[in-house]
Amino acid sequence: MGDERTIFALDIGTRSVMGIIAKPASDGNLSIIDWEIREHTTRSMLDGQIHDIEAVANTILEIKSTLEQRNTPLHQVAVAAAGRALLTERGQFTFPMDSQQYISKEEVHHCELAAVQAAQTTLHEGASLQQQYYCVGYSIYNYYLDGEKIGNPIDQRGENLGVEVIATFLPQVVVDSLMAALNKAGLQLQALTLEPIAAIEAIIPSTMRRLNVALVDIGAGTSDIAITAEGTITAYGMVPAAGDEITDAISQAYLLDFPVAEQVKRQLNTSDQVSYTDILGFQTELASAEIIQTIKGEIESLAQAISTKITDLNGKNPQAVMLVGGGSLTPQLATMIARHLHMPENRVAVRDASAIAMVNPEFVQDKGPEWITPLGIVTTALHRPLSYVQVQVNDEMTRLFELRPLTISDALLAAGISMRQLHGRPGLSMHVSVNGKSHWLRGTHGEPPTILLNGQHTSLSSAIQTGDTITITPGQDGKDGGGTIRDLPLSSTSLHFEINGEAQLITPRIRCNGKLVTVDEELHDGDQINDDIPHTIEELHAWLGTQQPILRFKCNGRWMEHTIGGYEIEVNGLIADGKTTIQAGDRIRLLPKEGTNPTLLQYAPEHWQENLTIAVSYNGQPVKVDNLQYWVERNGEVAQWDELIQAGDQLIYREDEERSPVFSDVFRYVDVQLEPPGGLTRLCLRVDGEEANFQTPIHAGSALELYWE
Repeated sequence: MGDERTIFALDIGTRSVMGIIAKPASDGNLSIIDWEIREHTTRSMLDGQIHDIEAVANTILEIKSTLEQRNTPLHQVAVAAAGRALLTERGQFTFPMDSQQYISKEEVHHCELAAVQAAQTTLHEGASLQQQYYCVGYSIYNYYLDGEKIGNPIDQRGENLGVEVIATFLPQVVVDSLMAALNKAGLQLQALTLEPIAAIEAIIPSTMRRLNVALVDIGAGTSDIAITAEGTITAYGMVPAAGDEITDAISQAYLLDFPVAEQVKRQLNTSDQVSYTDILGFQTELASAEIIQTIKGEIESLAQAISTKITDLNGKNPQAVMLVGGGSLTPQLATMIARHLHMPENRVAVRDASAIAMVNPEFVQDKGPEWITPLGIVTTALHRPLSYVQVQVNDEMTRLFELRPLTISDALLAAGISMRQLHGRPGLSMHVSVNGKSHWLRGTHGEPPTILLNGQHTSLSSAIQTGDTITITPGQDGKDGGGTIRDLPLSSTSLHFEINGEAQLITPRIRCNGKLVTVDEELHDGDQINDDIPHTIEELHAWLGTQQPILRFKCNGRWMEHTIGGYEIEVNGLIADGKTTIQAGDRIRLLPKEGTNPTLLQYAPEHWQENLTIAVSYNGQPVKVDNLQYWVERNGEVAQWDELIQAGDQLIYREDEERSPVFSDVFRYVDVQLEPPGGLTRLCLRVDGEEANFQTPIHAGSALELYWE
C-alpha cells in the first residue's frame, strides 16, 4: 500500500467475504476508506472452515481487485481465524500428594497443565481427523482436595490434588488453509487474530473486561461465543446453529427458495408486511408477526442452545450478553435468550457498529451488527495483532500461537511433553500393623522438574519469547515408604530392675508375623508387629525363666518332675504375689521357699483314686479297708499310700484283680476283742451271714461279724 499505516482487512465468512481498507485518523480513530462484499458462489466454506481453497481464493481476489481499482495496490492483509473453529473440552487430572507437605503454587500449576493435556487427549480421541490443535487458553472449573471441592489448594495439605479445567483449542488446519487461500490471492499475512477476539476488541474495551460478559457472534452457520471476566477472555465456544436455521424454517414453512427465504427473514424487523413468491409461482403477502409466530419454535431452539452453551462455558449466568453478527437480528431472539438465562431483558442486547468507539462515527452510524467482526479485525490489526512465537524445547523447535502472553507451560503443551511424567510422583506408602493398630510409613515427596530458560533455572509460569531455549528434566520419583522396626511407635520400652540385689535390664520382646526379631528387622508391606514387656511379678517370673525347686523321681519306669515349693516375693521391701504390678526401678526379691513332698497317693493312676479302698461293715459299723488289688512298691518294697516321695525314688504302681482283702485285714482299722468274755468259749466269724475264718475274702459291701458264744 502507498501508506504504511493503511490497513487492508478481510472477514472471510461462511456465506460471504468482506474487505475493508482503513487507516488511522488524526483524532486517533480509524477512518474507513473503502469496503467491498462478495458472496461465495459455491459452498466453499462450511461452518467457518475453508473446504475449497481455490474457490475462496478467487472470491478474495475479486474483492482485492475491485478495491485496488478504486484505491492502490494491496499486498498485505489482516484476517481472523474463524472463532467457530475453536473447540472447547473439559479435562480433569488428579495427582497424589504427600499429606505431610503443603501444596505449592508450582504443584497446582503442574496439575492444571496435566488437566489441559487430558482435555487435549479427549479432543483428539473424539476428533474425526487426527490433526494438531493449539491450546489457546483454559480456565479453572474446579479444584479438588481429597475429592472435595476447594477454592484454592495452595498451602493446603491432602493426599490427592485434583483440577478440572475448560480448555480451548484451535486446529492447525484452520490457520494453514487460511494462509493458503491468501497466498493464492497474492496476499501476505500482515496481522492475524481470532474472530471472537476481534469482536471483543471492537466493542468490549479492556476496562470493561473485568465484568463477566458473554459475546455471541451469530452468523449464518454457527453462533460463536466468547466470555470475559477478571480482565481477560476466559472461554470460547460454538453452537452449530445460527441464522441459516431460521432461514431454512421459513423456506420449509412457505415453500420458498433459500435466497428468497433469506430476503423474507431480513424484512421481518423492518416491515409489517412481507411479500414473496414461492416455488410454485404464487405471490403472497403476510404480516411479519404471523411469520414470526410460525418460526417461533426454531428461534426458541436457537436461543436455548446459545444459553446452554454460555452457562456451560461460564459455569453460571453472566452479568450481560452482547449479540453481534447478522443472525443477532433474528426477531425475539434476545428476549428468549434473556428468559433462558433468567436475566432481565435489558441485560441482553444486540450491538451494532455504533458501539465501536475507535471508528469514525460518520461511517458506523448506519451499520448493523454484521459489521462488528470486520471492523474488529481492523482495530485488532492496528493495536493487538496476533503473532507466532518460536522456541526450542529440549532440542525441538516449537511454534506457538500467541493469543495471550506465553509462558513455559504453553511451550510444553505445544511440544507435547507429558505433564504427568514431569513431576516426580510421591513414593508409595507402606502399611503395617503395630499391636493391632494400623500404621503407615509414608513415601518421600516427589521432586519437581528442573526447568532451564536459556540456561537459567526458572518456573512453569515464566514468560517466553521468540528464540528462547527451554530445557526440562523430569523430577525424580519419591522413595517408597519403609524402614526397620526401630522406626515404629512401639508401646514398650526397656525396664531396669534390681532382682535379688543384681541390676537387670529387661528389653521388650518383638515379634514380626509371630517370629521373634530385633529392632533392626526390615519391614515389608502388611507385616504384623507386636511387642511386650512384663507388667507383673508373674510375667517377670515367666520372662526370666526362674526355676522353682524340682523333685525328680521315677514312676513306672519314667522320670517325673514335681515342683515342691514356690518363692517368697518382695517388691521394694513389701510382701507381694504374682499379680503385683512392677515398674522400672523396682527392687525385687524372689527367694525359694520350702515345700512339702507329694505322697505316693498323689501319683497313683487317676482311675484308681475311687477304688483304692472298699467299704464294708464290721459288727454293724462302717469300715473302709485297703483294696489289695492296687498297691505301690517303692524301691522294691510295698509302701503305704500316705508315705512321702523322696528324690530318686523308683515307684511301681501295681494292679492284680485276683488279690482281694480278707477278714483279718479289717483288724487294722477296728478294735478286736480276742479274749473271750466270762463263760464264753467259742469265737464266731461270719461274712454276709455265712461262717467264715480269718482268711475269708471280703468285697465291697460285705457284712462282717465277730463275736463269742
